[in-house]
Amino acid sequence: MLLAAFRVSRALLVAGLLVACSDSDPGESWVPLEDDQLAGVNFGLVWGVGDDVWTSVEPPDNPLINTVMHFDGDRWEYVAEGQGLGEHIVALWASSPDDLWVAARSQSGEFSLWHGDGSSWSQVAAAFTGLSAVVVRVTGIWGTATDDVWVTVELEDGDDVALRYDGETWQVMFQMALLLERDNESRLLGGCSYDRDDVVLRAGTPETSSKEYMLRWDGAAWNEVSFGDVAPDGYVSLLCQGGGAWGITGARIYSPNDLIRSDGQGGWETLMLFDPPSRIADVWIGDNGDGWILGVEIPDDPDESGTMEIWRLSDGVATPTLADDQVFLAGTLTRVWQTVSGRVFAFGDEDLVLEYVGPE
Repeated sequence: MLLAAFRVSRALLVAGLLVACSDSDPGESWVPLEDDQLAGVNFGLVWGVGDDVWTSVEPPDNPLINTVMHFDGDRWEYVAEGQGLGEHIVALWASSPDDLWVAARSQSGEFSLWHGDGSSWSQVAAAFTGLSAVVVRVTGIWGTATDDVWVTVELEDGDDVALRYDGETWQVMFQMALLLERDNESRLLGGCSYDRDDVVLRAGTPETSSKEYMLRWDGAAWNEVSFGDVAPDGYVSLLCQGGGAWGITGARIYSPNDLIRSDGQGGWETLMLFDPPSRIADVWIGDNGDGWILGVEIPDDPDESGTMEIWRLSDGVATPTLADDQVFLAGTLTRVWQTVSGRVFAFGDEDLVLEYVGPE
């Protein structure tokens, strides 16, 4: 739903320096993506490699059963329709078009892991074999290559685990019992990898905004990550992209977020303080540090839902890019992704996909 448009001047605090945050460029533009294959679908998770993009979707002819759509740089097509992956796809990751991983939940609540090789799908039952209890939730899939895949799962007995696949076998790399001695309410919430021997796990209470733990694997041991003054409430959602460590700070519900990054020396710095305060919905950052931030400006009236913005981050300057007649209600847009060739998509609900066409 479109709202009356408005624009407010913004400023960024970048590494302690005040940097101008320009108003939207009159030549910037997002256009609805027209593709018959996308008609009527609802988008969920998004992941991409190179010019390939995958997204979990609810197809219009069977909205209760999730499937996967693939964009190959030219067109969109279903790649998991009728495969019986499950009722709801909860995690999605790929290293290439012939190495796609999906975790799904069935209608009866059972979780399964699937692998796609570009032409067919197979269930990976071995991943959950031999665990101490039944898997009650899959909280993340990620990796660096076909022989370096990680999965985090919640177990019925509370001793959640992080599993690693080396191309042949699955191995338990972390057990929640290591944290339960001091915090018996925390669960594993997922993770990410910077490279094969540099992995981060998130742990915390999933239903509240209390403190979260960050544990980093250096190839030999797990160590807790401290964020110091940049995250006084202890909540940081870590991003493994942009050639380094990034994070989104702030309590989970209704409070504003900041964007932080590692200084490369064990410390963290605040990259962005939004003005007006905003809540980050999704971030995509390239290897050069430029990228896209999808968020919602928090209204003064708590009874209002707020409106969305897409900022283009370039050379330390964030520019709002939605045109004056393209302001959307909070929650209308959920994901943003850029391909290696520079195409940028913002995904939303009710078959809404916007493509950025840039300054004219």
